[in-house]
Amino acid sequence: MASDPKPSEDDRAHQSGRRSVLSVALAHLARLTIERPWTLLLAALASLVPALLLSSALGLKSSFIDLLSHDDPEVRDLDVVLAKTGGLAFSTIAVPANDLPRAKRFALTLQSELPKIPGVRLVEARTDVGFIEDEKLYYLSEQALHELADAAKTAIDHRIMAEADLLLLDAEAPPDPFERVRKEAAAQDVPVDEFVVGNDGQYLYVNVGLGGVVGELTQTLQIQDAVERTATDLAAREPGLELRFTGPVVNRREDARTMLDDLTRAGALGFVAVLVLVLVGTRRFRSLLLLGLPLFIGLSWTFAFAYLAVKNLNAVSGFLVSILSGLGIEYGIHLYKRYVEERLSGATPEIATLKTLESTGRALLAACIVNAAVFAVVAVAGFRGFMEFGLIASVGMLLTMLATLVCFPPLNLVLERRWPMKTEGVDPPRPLYFPAPVRWAVLVIVPIATVFSIRALAQGKVSFHTDWHKLGADTPASRFDAYVVQTLGESTSHALLYMEDPAQITEVRAAVDVVRTRRKNEHRRFNVVSVIGVQDLVPGDQEAKSADLARLAHQLGRVKPSRLKADEVEIFEHAKHLAEAKPFTLADVPITLRQRFATVDGHGSMAVIVSDALLEDSDRLIDWADQMRELRTELDARGVRCALASENAVAGRIFRIITESGVRILVATFGVLFVVLYLEFRRITHALAVLGSVAVGMALMAGGMALLRIELNFMNAAVLPIAVGVSLDNAMHIFHRFREDGPASIPTLWRTTGAAALLSSATNATGFAALFVARHGGLRSVAALSVLGIGATVFTTMVFFPFALDAVGRLRIRREERDGPP
Repeated sequence: MASDPKPSEDDRAHQSGRRSVLSVALAHLARLTIERPWTLLLAALASLVPALLLSSALGLKSSFIDLLSHDDPEVRDLDVVLAKTGGLAFSTIAVPANDLPRAKRFALTLQSELPKIPGVRLVEARTDVGFIEDEKLYYLSEQALHELADAAKTAIDHRIMAEADLLLLDAEAPPDPFERVRKEAAAQDVPVDEFVVGNDGQYLYVNVGLGGVVGELTQTLQIQDAVERTATDLAAREPGLELRFTGPVVNRREDARTMLDDLTRAGALGFVAVLVLVLVGTRRFRSLLLLGLPLFIGLSWTFAFAYLAVKNLNAVSGFLVSILSGLGIEYGIHLYKRYVEERLSGATPEIATLKTLESTGRALLAACIVNAAVFAVVAVAGFRGFMEFGLIASVGMLLTMLATLVCFPPLNLVLERRWPMKTEGVDPPRPLYFPAPVRWAVLVIVPIATVFSIRALAQGKVSFHTDWHKLGADTPASRFDAYVVQTLGESTSHALLYMEDPAQITEVRAAVDVVRTRRKNEHRRFNVVSVIGVQDLVPGDQEAKSADLARLAHQLGRVKPSRLKADEVEIFEHAKHLAEAKPFTLADVPITLRQRFATVDGHGSMAVIVSDALLEDSDRLIDWADQMRELRTELDARGVRCALASENAVAGRIFRIITESGVRILVATFGVLFVVLYLEFRRITHALAVLGSVAVGMALMAGGMALLRIELNFMNAAVLPIAVGVSLDNAMHIFHRFREDGPASIPTLWRTTGAAALLSSATNATGFAALFVARHGGLRSVAALSVLGIGATVFTTMVFFPFALDAVGRLRIRREERDGPP
């Protein structure tokens, strides 16, 4: 029985080194608990005050940018462009266009009023396309303009001679000079419309540039709130004019709010559900206090540490708020179950406390160290999202374990001395026996299912989620933004380029051509269409062009309007107006055309890299990030001092890191676990046995993903090490008890340690399952994968593994009965 533990031979052979340190420490803790329970309990309660103050200041950032290190090239370039532009954040105001003239007037009102708000960098409502219309001929090449002036002279000479009846009969008439000028001007298409209206005519759109970057929402949202208040107040003067707000800033705001609401709701629901599950599993109300208080203290310590370490949770580490309830309470469950077992076997509260801490406490510490090691592997993954997740989870496991050891035993003793546990008339747990056909069926079916799961994994049936839009929150803002993108039919993958020397745009275009050619030869897509810089607004060689325009104007001056046909007069007047255009500088270009290219400090210049890519899935995002990296490398090789910024490239970079590092993290995790398990059990066969039960569970998890079509994504990928940790925890407790009580102990083990492990796993699954209530697609995917993973690994570690140990134990007993003790 558990009250009379029988250490195995190898246990007795290794009572030195690390084991003795743990045993001595736990023995000291047990004696301190028995002698001064109130001292430990009050110290733990007192620590709640600073812990709650710190954890309450912990924030949440859901931006992709917060998942990468600040040393990453994409993030560094983004910071440079942010500093030069004063902000990369944009939002959009949708003005109903059912009365288009009124919508245009209101857009102009916004364009004049919104820049008065501090932090608003620019407002794009009406673009002064008339300037480019008037200066169109200057945008022709010098040769084309020269040829146009010559052609106009030839045509006008022909017309004058025809009017004087001086032409030969077979002389061929040259092209009409007015029509030629009109066509040459029309060839220089204005790149933008005066007002931006959706292709369905429902809304006119006004873009607002805000200070700050999208990833830093606090200051930007304050500006956005002021924009919305001002715009709404202005719209109130127009009866029936209801504005809608969308764009990256609004979407990130709603996404962050939704995620925070989801995590808060799921965290509270998970905490309550875990306690209810504990109450059902223990059938004692005191268990709620005994397990709930240490868990609450451990979580408070954990998130206080998270605030000191990272200040803000990110999109990956955010759901730890929910799942740590299930992960943290399992330590208390094992202690409680073992304590009850000792009490029912006749031990006093003091002796039961001592035995529980020295036996189960040691196993719990070993399991906690292993779990912390699992998350520590993730913490050194080189991906900030996983690094912060792994760091908080790893330290959180240790802190929750510490809170349980410091708080649970003294609180339990205080309650025991005031309200003793009823032990008389309560029978100890009876052994649980399974029929031989059931045991052998499991031992045969599980390996077969594992082989099929590995095959499905090798065939690529477990894929990475590609539609990254579905990982965000399903909110009115996100749905309206999708509608805006569809009605405008525009790519959102344009990139900004800062150049210290604006004249280097020629080198930039050459670099684009080189990358385009290389990727085309390699049969890879290249989505960059063009590069637009401030030089494109002010054409070169204006003096030479001005001379040709003067020649053209002179030729048009020879035409007498009175002799033109009715349909020629308007064309003639327009051609004459274009020919009379004067040279201009950048200062003459309207601010609405050049504001996108200006820097806040006046040094250098911005350029826009225009793309035709619609980034609807992660594969395209990864490819876009690769294109931007190749372009950046080519620019560096050409000595172009610049910064290339694209938030979509940041997202693609994240997906690239996850897909490349995921397998390495999993392999490294199993490698670290093997080392830790070997140090724990001091036998390779024992370490492989425990680790093998976990590996089989992970394989079955992959098979379940293929069967249920559950895909990995950048959020739920963090579930994999958690599933490993949960299952390994169960396997270690099972194996520790198996070694402690002997080969024939499996039936009793299921009723004792197995029941505790099952309840612990159920609390873990419950903490994850609470995320099913989330509106955030990424959080729901975490819930689905975690419930599947915990279910698969619990089955292999608590059913298959004990059956295998039982089979080995039976064979050993038969061998000893036949051959005698070794």
